[in-house]
Amino acid sequence: MKKSFVLILIMITFSSLYSQKAKITAGGGISKINSSTGPVFDKSVFVFSGGVGLDWFEKENFYISSEVGYTQMGGKETNPSLPQPYDEMEKKWGFIYLSSTFRYKIPVDKSFFFIGAGPKLNFSLDSSSAFKNTIYDGGYNMKSLNIGLLTEVGYMHDWDKFRAGIVGSYLIGISPVASTEFSKLKSNPLFFSLSFGFNL
Repeated sequence: MKKSFVLILIMITFSSLYSQKAKITAGGGISKINSSTGPVFDKSVFVFSGGVGLDWFEKENFYISSEVGYTQMGGKETNPSLPQPYDEMEKKWGFIYLSSTFRYKIPVDKSFFFIGAGPKLNFSLDSSSAFKNTIYDGGYNMKSLNIGLLTEVGYMHDWDKFRAGIVGSYLIGISPVASTEFSKLKSNPLFFSLSFGFNL
């Protein structure tokens, strides 16, 4: 964990040396859990994500977008054969995330569309009580860190010293959110976010 935070600090420091625009983002999306052995929180729930970041190393047709913030993953499960309150269970877990994506620009006047991809690290805020009040309490072990590939599409408009736009993102889970000896839980949340930035 300490090594991960040192890596984060190095990346943020390096990014700031070449940063061109600071930004804030906020949005919502849907998330469910994919289990390797059977349905576990396999129905979608609404989740939130928001953060701050830097658009840096910007050229005519590409730039790098880095962010740090808060995000959620989770799901819900319905099983009428179980007694209450386990017949309808829902969980949302909070994470501090760090992401950095390479965005390829398709310019249109003072605006541009883009596609992007890059790594995303999610640090769990709920490791100790992740499955409390569910039938999985004491079974699954929440990972303190999970890794994914963040893919993006979006639209941005530049004017004066500002930039605003909308971003659609889909996370491809690489490492599990939680696991047992026999099962792994992953999440691939889909988000739509608004972004507002300004020149530094």
